[in-house]
Formats: sequence, structure tokens, C-alpha cells
Amino acid sequence: MMALMKNEWIKAWHGRKIWVFLLVLAVCILLGSILTGFLLSFSEGELGGPFFLLLGFTTLVPFVNIYMVVQITGAIAGEYRSGTIKQLLIRPVSRNKLLFVKWFSMSILGILLISLLVLILYLLNMIFFDSASTWSAMGGQALEFIYLSIPTMLFYLFLAALFAALTRSTAVTIIITLVPYFFGGLFNILLEFYEWPKWIVLTHLDLVGLYGMGDVGAVFMTTPFERSWQSILFILLHVVVFAVIAHILFKKRDVL
Repeated sequence: MMALMKNEWIKAWHGRKIWVFLLVLAVCILLGSILTGFLLSFSEGELGGPFFLLLGFTTLVPFVNIYMVVQITGAIAGEYRSGTIKQLLIRPVSRNKLLFVKWFSMSILGILLISLLVLILYLLNMIFFDSASTWSAMGGQALEFIYLSIPTMLFYLFLAALFAALTRSTAVTIIITLVPYFFGGLFNILLEFYEWPKWIVLTHLDLVGLYGMGDVGAVFMTTPFERSWQSILFILLHVVVFAVIAHILFKKRDVL
């Protein structure tokens, strides 16, 4: 299985251009650092603390989620389009194992990207922009951001895997998977007036905004459940369902 995982990571690095995405992230972080320094110079101390960490996190983590959708879509639907899926299926490996390797490899990659991004933002925030907070306090905040970001990333990744196995179309999969990004916030608004939206998974996807902002988040958003782990469990339940259906479809669909 390690050979298959290595093969997926090589294709992701060279074929789906991870290094280009990392370069774009680096440029965005550099521009964000310049912007933050400019804003702080006029804020007279009003901005500070975790400002750079929050700004960078809320801006860039959604791009990581979108990029992971592109990655898993390319790993499944893209291989159908290019015909390379046939080269994998002639190996003495089950289809379930092949799909498992694909989503597991991409899940590890997504977790590493989010962790690396938050670590860099945390270090820059503490070194250049935050002289009041302690390293341990901001470190705890950074770890919480990672903890709350991973379930959402996995939701989009597995949803994309499901539609990639269903449609075998890269464009259709990406478009359908990203619909929650545009309409998920509507359910958070409805939650202010009704109780039923808390049973819609889209209401839970902004875990950082719901549970990671403390009193600030509570002012603008109503939490669907009392504790963050309940929302995380609710999201992961959907992830498991997506994975099971994707495996069934991947096993039964004709390659041709």
C-alpha cells in the first residue's frame, strides 16, 4: 500500500502541481504580511494580538479546502478522463483498496497543508505582529484552528470523492462540491430563527467561526450544537457515509 500512496503523492506533486499551490500560498502570506504591517502602522495599537493569524487563517484555509477538492477530483475523475485508471485496475489490488489509498493519501496531504499553513502564520504572528500575547496562548489558539479546520476539509474532500466516482467528470465534480461554499451560510442565518437547520450539515461547516472565535463568534453566529465535538462528530458521520457510497460506486462503475 505504501507504494500506491507514494505513487499518488508523486502524481499530486508533478501532475497536479502541489509546488505551484505552495508558491501561491507563499506569495499570499508575503502580501498579507505587508498588508498587516501597513494596517498596524495606522492602528495605534488597536490591532494586534492574533490579528495576523486570524486574517491569514480565514483567508487562506478556504483555498486549501478548494485545492484539496481539485486534488481528489484529479485523482479519481481525472484518471478516468486520461485513461490512466486502467493501468491501476490491472494491478492485483482491489478497487476498494485503490480508492482507499487515493482518499487516504489526499486526506494526509490536506492535514499537512493546513498544519503547515497555520504553523507559518503562527510563527509570523508571534515574531512580527504580536508583542502582547504569550507563545503558549497563541500556540493553543493555532492548534485549535487546526483541530477545527480538519473536519471541514475532510467533508469537502470526501464529497468530491463521491461525486468524482459518480460522475467521472472533473468540472461537474468541482462545481457541485463547491456549492456549499456559496449556500452554507444561509443555513446559519436560518438557525437564528428556526431549530431545524442544526440538522443540516452545511450549518456546521464553519467550525472556526462557530466555536473557535469565543465571545466574538457568539455575537455573530448561533452554534447549532452546544459543543464543538458534537458538530465535528456530525460532520464526520457524513464523511463516513460519503466514503461508503463512493466505494460502492467505484467498485461497480464500468471503466470504459
